[in-house]
Amino acid sequence: MDVLLGTPRQNEHFLATYCCPLWSSTTLTLFVRRCSVPVLTNLLIETQEAARQVQRGDILLVVCTNCGFVFNEAFEHAERYNEYYDNSQAHAPSFERYLDTLVQSLLVEQHLPQCRIIEVGCGDGFFLQKLVEADARNTGYGFDPSYRGSACALDGRLRFETRYYDDICPEMLADVLVCRHVIEHMKRPVPFLRMLRRALSPSAHARAFFETPAIDWILRNTTIWDIYYEHCSYFSTETITLALELAGFQVQCVKRTFGDQYLWVEATVRDWEQVPSITLEPGSIPSLAFQFQRNEQLFCEQWRQTIQTLSQDGPVALVGAAGKGVTLAHLVDPDCQFIACLVDLNPQKQQKFRNSSAALPSLGQKPQRG
Repeated sequence: MDVLLGTPRQNEHFLATYCCPLWSSTTLTLFVRRCSVPVLTNLLIETQEAARQVQRGDILLVVCTNCGFVFNEAFEHAERYNEYYDNSQAHAPSFERYLDTLVQSLLVEQHLPQCRIIEVGCGDGFFLQKLVEADARNTGYGFDPSYRGSACALDGRLRFETRYYDDICPEMLADVLVCRHVIEHMKRPVPFLRMLRRALSPSAHARAFFETPAIDWILRNTTIWDIYYEHCSYFSTETITLALELAGFQVQCVKRTFGDQYLWVEATVRDWEQVPSITLEPGSIPSLAFQFQRNEQLFCEQWRQTIQTLSQDGPVALVGAAGKGVTLAHLVDPDCQFIACLVDLNPQKQQKFRNSSAALPSLGQKPQRG
């Protein structure tokens, strides 16, 4: 694995032909390079051989010093998400409590009675079902190619489609649009957001809610395991606001959630005739990216030494077989020499294998209540 960057001259040559997806700026700085990483970290892989043969790609993480947007220039879009993909976090009691709090906040503060709710990227439907169950007059429609449950629930008030949300779907207008942890998977976020805007009814009461990881939290805390191929776009408060306003939304507020790891955005529809007043503000992101660049190699080496030392006393298990856990395992033990297995609360991952040059089994655990 290569996490080293080239010389400034090489980086300057590399960036000469690229521009920021948000603002078309060419003032870019490359600060992370990772080669031949798994393109999907949340696949349910049945065999060791299949785990060794997973598709791979490169991460060339770039920051726009004009607006602060961070993106993977090497990302190549393909329709890879299917029924073998599972990134649900709802099996963890702490995350389930967080989702319950988020649902209650929406129901109480935002007052969502008698609404048609559309969730784009609904995953297993857990969050959407909670919103629809909370009010007998609500209806919900979920879209996700990885959804594996029943197509219809709650006496027909809740429906799911196992496919991507596309240009045809906005014919079904929504009072409320929810899009959690999807926009970071889009290399060109503004066209995607414009499509979502068309799904909202022209009513002044129509609202949209977005959630995405906060790039400043990742960079400031040097969470090397929080950068992986699936996430090709990383947002700060400034850049998520910029992207939404360019797409025709009016951002009402941006909040920090889940221990400041996520950005929760509340937005309404802006009249297309209105010209948004946009101020480019990179904030602290470029300097944090430089700090991350200096620390990444050191942190990888520290974790690699820690894992090797622990393995001398017996088998090492890494808790967490979702994106973060798989990424850390790939960074510090790509050949599966020191980590014996990954442990996860998601029962779907029991006895599966994570993608690596060798292969590690994932051992599922049933959530413990109490």
